This record gives sequence, C-alpha cells and structure tokens, in this order.
Amino acid sequence: MKKTISIIAMASLCLFFNAIAQSQPPGNPVKPVSIGETIPDVAVTNIYNYKTTKASFSDFKAPLIILDFWTTWCTSCLADFPKAEALQKQYGKKIQLLKITHQPKTLVLPFLEKFNKGKSSVIPVITDDKVFNDLFPHIYIPHYVWLDQSGKVVAVTSGEQLTAENIDRFLSTANIGNMPVKFDMDTSKPLFVTNELLKNNPLQHYSVFFKYRYYGLGCGIEEIMNDAGIKTGLSMTNLTLEDLYGIVVSRLFAQRGIINADSRRIIRLKDPSRIIGLRLENRNLYTYACNSPELKNTSLYEYVLEDLNRYTDYIGSIEKTKVKCLVLKRNGVADLIKTKGGPTQRTLFRGTDSKLINASVKVMMVSMMELPFIKMPLVDETGYTSKIDISLKAWTDLPVLQKELKAYGLELQEKERELDMFILRDKN
Repeated sequence: MKKTISIIAMASLCLFFNAIAQSQPPGNPVKPVSIGETIPDVAVTNIYNYKTTKASFSDFKAPLIILDFWTTWCTSCLADFPKAEALQKQYGKKIQLLKITHQPKTLVLPFLEKFNKGKSSVIPVITDDKVFNDLFPHIYIPHYVWLDQSGKVVAVTSGEQLTAENIDRFLSTANIGNMPVKFDMDTSKPLFVTNELLKNNPLQHYSVFFKYRYYGLGCGIEEIMNDAGIKTGLSMTNLTLEDLYGIVVSRLFAQRGIINADSRRIIRLKDPSRIIGLRLENRNLYTYACNSPELKNTSLYEYVLEDLNRYTDYIGSIEKTKVKCLVLKRNGVADLIKTKGGPTQRTLFRGTDSKLINASVKVMMVSMMELPFIKMPLVDETGYTSKIDISLKAWTDLPVLQKELKAYGLELQEKERELDMFILRDKN
C-alpha cells in the first residue's frame, strides 16, 4: 500500500477532500452523474440570496445552469467570484450560477458578507450541501458543472473555461465546442494508469511527461512512499519547466546538505526567456510523474533530472565550479555569539525585533540568503556547531550587514570557492 506526502500546494486548483462533504444517509444513495446524463430532480435546501431557502432543482429554469463548487479557504475559488458575478449580471435570466459548498451557513454567510464588503451578490449560495458533492464527486476546486435547461450535464470544467465566449457558444448552438473537460485525478496513485491495468499486473516502472495544463490536476508536487518510508515516485503537475528543474535541484541540494538558493544556479542559455520567469499559463505548463520500486530515496531525483534532460531542450547538472561567493568566518578567539539558552526565537530580518535566540548558524545563513542584496552563494566557514544568539538591527545593504556582523566577531567577505552549482545549458 502506498503512502503519500503532499509537498507543495499552489494556486491553480485547491485540493478538496471529498470525504468531508456530507453524504446522503444510508438507504438514500445518490448515484454520480456524468456528462450526457441528467441530474435527478433533487430537493435543494439551505439556499441563500434567493427568493426561498428551499427548492427543487427543476425550479431553476435558465437555459444554462452552472454549479460552482467552492470553499472559504480556496483562494482560486474566491478569485473567480468577481468574474462569476459579472457574467451573471451580463446574461441575466439566460444563465443561472449557483455557488455550492459543504461548509455550514454559520461559517459561510459571515464570510461572504465580509468578502463582498457590503456589495450585493446576484448569485444564490447553497451551504451545508448534502447532495451535489455526491452527484458530482471531485478532488480539486474550483469545480464547475454545466447543465442545460433539462438538467443534462453538458460539461465539467475548471474556472478558466468560465468565459463569455463559452457561454455565448452554448446559448447560440447548445454546444460546448472543444472546451477542455476537467477530469480529476488522484496524484497519490500512478497518473494515467488505469486501476484495471494494475489489478492483475503489478507496477514495475512507469514515467509520463507531457505539455500543457491538465485540468483535473492542481499545481504542485506529491511524493509517493512505500510502507518502509522510501520514496519510490512522485508527480509534479501543471508547472513550468523552470519549476520542475527547481524542485529537483532543491531536493538534490538537500541530499548533499546544501542550502538551496537562486545564487546556486548558473543559466547558460542562448534564450533564457524560453524557460525563465514564465507565467503559469496553459502553453507554459508541464506534468511529470514516475513510480518504480527500484527508485530509492537518494536516486529518485537523480532519475527525474535524467528524464527532464532526456525529454526537454535542456541539460541540467550539478557540477563543481569556481565562483565568487560570500564567506562567513570568525575573526577572533572571543566567543561573542554563544547562546545564553532559553526559548528559541527566529525573527532575524523580520521587523524591528530582528534576532536569533538559541538557534544554529545554518538558520542565520538561510535568513541571510533571503536578503535582496545577497546575490552570491553564502558559505559557512565558521566551524561553529553550538547554538547562537545574535541581534542584527540594520541590514539595508551588504556593508551595513558586514559592520553589524563584525560586532559579533564575524566576517562576511567576498571570496572565490569551488562549489556545487546547478548549471542549465541548451541541449544543442
């Protein structure tokens, strides 16, 4: 049995745990409805911002009905709200949007009042949902179900497809055209490999890599572990190539005890704009997944790096390279940083109370790397292994920081060192 660890959650889709949605009581099961099927005329309760708090689904008569599944904690869902409001106002009775959440009205209604900042909404809200999440099970939100006037499901999409263009097409032709369908996938299982295939055929190895957004997956990474706690695979979904390489390099650096930072990367590309700094748009996104019992903790990310190099236009590698860096050393015999003990405090470079109490030199180095004027790799040559106390009140630029460190018997000087660096090159 596989165990999974969710590593990163990113903005495109929010993970929705369907188990927390309230199910129908035993004896009254709800069968999921697919595209092309018609929704039963279910009773709808807990309706707000509508003429009544109870209705039958057939009471909603618009030519196009769009169900919007959301939660208060889903930032992507909330980001779509202004667009949905504008579309409902634009089309009036031609469409009916319905916001649906399993969360209780005691949470949802005060939240919406605060979110709307006194502005009135034209979209009804269904709270405490006991029916629709069972009719339309999903993993990621926002999740949109499009139905025609008869209640037949015509599309299931993400928020990107909620546009005037797509609405106009359906209203004029009763056809969704080539609008992408959202089909949610569980990243804790081998992606795009059917359960039927695996039923009698134990998985030995697989990997998959493709371009463009997959609308049934969020943006992020999930690692797969076996019962022994060994990482045997992962999925990195709807990310740019820069993100994919960045994730892999950060894990490889961590295995070597190296603090990851942009200053540890050398980009040797003819046209860096093809991969660096791209937006999370469909044309820039990739999904990669692999799984194999043969992949061990230390080799998993080496294997992934080989795959990225094999199937992209780039070659990435970690190499010993002589580079300019900032080296931290002690400049005297007096120990001016030894901790006095007490509770750990890690607020260095965070507001006026900028200090570390009972923390390691490594923690200080990580904090320093986040300063905007630190453009070179940082190297710790203090040899100091005990916990430290340090308070640095001024850090406007490098000379000021160097002066502050000197008061604690520390020097931060530019030197040359041979370091492990990630280098990205063109393949040809």
